[in-house]
Amino acid sequence: ALKYPRLSPFVIPQNSYWGFTTKPIVTLSVDLIMVVRSGLLEVTVNDFSKTMLRNRQVFTSIDPLLFHGLKEDFNKGILNIPLHEGARTFLDRDEPSFLERYAELGGVILSIVIAIFSGLVSLTKWQAQKKKDKIDEFYEDLMNIKNTIPKIKQIQEGMTQVKRVQRAQNKAFEMLIAEKLVANDSFRIYMELSKETINELRGKMRLIKMKQTKATS
Repeated sequence: ALKYPRLSPFVIPQNSYWGFTTKPIVTLSVDLIMVVRSGLLEVTVNDFSKTMLRNRQVFTSIDPLLFHGLKEDFNKGILNIPLHEGARTFLDRDEPSFLERYAELGGVILSIVIAIFSGLVSLTKWQAQKKKDKIDEFYEDLMNIKNTIPKIKQIQEGMTQVKRVQRAQNKAFEMLIAEKLVANDSFRIYMELSKETINELRGKMRLIKMKQTKATS
């Protein structure tokens, strides 16, 4: 016991282990030691120590020898092994703060919140890009119509193209109401450009009509 301070003389009483000890046995006892991994949280070890020591009577009622000698005021100075910080804070009555106790849970919650926020941002960007792609389709169709204006030879061709632009305008407004398009600068520019295209088509039809009138006169 002098050489190894954690050992102390101990007598196992007669008939302590269900008749296996037929007479008292002189032996050595050692403090109860629980080995944990180095990365185990202080709060976890603190709570475990609290549970074990404060429920000593319950465990003793199960088996009087199970926690014989288990106490909260043992001499930490005789230890020649590292004492976990969680056990030290319990023995020193240095209770972990609210932040220390729930730091891990808070980290998980924060990660979830960040993931949800990132997902919402990505979803918003995706929806905005989807709406932009839609208005780009209207622009492309309108530019194709504008490119055909110089090639129009008949009034009926011009009327067909005017109706095509007007149908596209109506469709754009319907999608705006259904929130599939956004009333931003791109949408307003498209509407102005579509009106300009209709005016160009009507101007082209007037020129064709004038030529036809001159040809018949």
